[in-house]
Amino acid sequence: MRKNSILTASLLITMLVTLAIGSGLSASAAPAAAPLAASLGVNLDQCANQSTPCSWQNGDLNGNNSAYAEGDVVPFRFAVEGLTAGTHTFHINYDFTAGGHEAYDFLATYNATETVDLCASGGGAVSSLCPSLPAPNTFAFPSDPFAVPGANNLMVSGAEAASGLSRNLTMYGGTNTNITGPVHAGSTTANSTGDFVVTFTTTGSAAFFAWGGHLASSTYWKNTNGTPDGAGQVSGAPWHMRTQQLDNSGNKNQDRSIQPSALQAPPTPTPTNTATNTPTNTPTDTPTNTPTDTPTNTPTDTPTNTPTDTPTNTPTDTPTNTPTNTPTNTPTDTPTNTPTNTPTNTPTNTPTNTPTNTPTNTPTSTPTPVPVPSQITPTGTTCNQFRDGTASTLSTLQYSVKNGLISQVNPGVFFYWVQVNAVAGSNTFTVDQAITTGNFDSHFFSQASGSFVYNSGCTKINSSISTSGAVTTITFNASSAGTYIIGIKYDATSVTGFSAPSPTTVSYTFTLTGFSSSTEGIDLVKK
Repeated sequence: MRKNSILTASLLITMLVTLAIGSGLSASAAPAAAPLAASLGVNLDQCANQSTPCSWQNGDLNGNNSAYAEGDVVPFRFAVEGLTAGTHTFHINYDFTAGGHEAYDFLATYNATETVDLCASGGGAVSSLCPSLPAPNTFAFPSDPFAVPGANNLMVSGAEAASGLSRNLTMYGGTNTNITGPVHAGSTTANSTGDFVVTFTTTGSAAFFAWGGHLASSTYWKNTNGTPDGAGQVSGAPWHMRTQQLDNSGNKNQDRSIQPSALQAPPTPTPTNTATNTPTNTPTDTPTNTPTDTPTNTPTDTPTNTPTDTPTNTPTDTPTNTPTNTPTNTPTDTPTNTPTNTPTNTPTNTPTNTPTNTPTNTPTSTPTPVPVPSQITPTGTTCNQFRDGTASTLSTLQYSVKNGLISQVNPGVFFYWVQVNAVAGSNTFTVDQAITTGNFDSHFFSQASGSFVYNSGCTKINSSISTSGAVTTITFNASSAGTYIIGIKYDATSVTGFSAPSPTTVSYTFTLTGFSSSTEGIDLVKK
């Protein structure tokens, strides 16, 4: 009995040891999957534009590191590491409105308005694919047909078109295969969001993305009562850009914010009326009286008295009263007979009425069509606004200086608009830049993407627009003779890196060659 008990105890001990060993083995095998989960990393950076190239930040954008303007595009980069080869998804979620004002109204290409180095240090989203990035893959963000309640039901697609900016998601290390959205959520009279779902494939473990958030422009966005409704109107709380739900994983979300102080106040359109009123009254008064009075009185008075006195006194008074009556009758009879025979009234009435009515109407009408409509405007301006005379004029670009060099210019881009009369068929026009202050060598603005030619209905037509030095050449085929509109977008940041000018203000002019009345000016001014 005792022996059996010992055997039974031995068996029990053996079983317990076996179970313990088995349990230990399974406990050590379970963590093998953890390193895979831990190695999946994501990071989202945004770019502060007080320097050139802009500097990557993992924190918020504010007035200490940024000076964006409505219509600019804030660059973002998103690094994903530790992926398995195959198909993946993530969400780009952004604040469409903040406090009832449009904030990021659509997504755009990452370098649409800023100079960007995707592999620069700073922030946390430096991809393992850097510094030698593979060939990029781009995929266009779908256009957004959303009509915004409270903003005259203006459509986001209209803001996209008005900007003239490219709207692509750029990827390195794989292929974008689809983008869906955006889906809008929340009240646009308060805080609301837009959300895109991105689908992509990779063959390696790293993927790197870049895009931009467009700062809504009040040039396009208006409230029902006509007041501005762009990103510059947001006050108080910041608005955000987010990446979420990588492969539907809720713990890989990122969020970056921008403070209202990161935006400069929209340009003040003070000089809008200067050029409009100057040429109207100048030619009207000058020619009125000069040519009319001179010829009218000269020929009228001379012949009137000559023939009247000679025949009247010759046959009647000569033999008898020559010395007596000649002086008497000359002043008396001449004016009496002269008005009877018409010449007296001619000089009296002619000069009075002629200069009043004739020249007043002639010079007023003649100069009106001579000026060529042109304007320099902020980047958010549309063709319709320029054509209809409702666009704001941009007269000043502000720059900052770092180590004696221009380090940042705001706003980063601007438009020169001009209306031309084209012939049917091929047309070529040129626009000349000039520096009138002579204090900045030949540092002209280069051309930015988003330059177009439009017909009189503001529909884009095929064209070729290129800039070399101070000259921009525009070539297009006109389907018929008539009015066409040229909108050239210039890159204000192209003067960064040059020595700061002295004096500090540089004055530029833009002119359609051969039409001096098309000249428009803009000043580059130190902050």
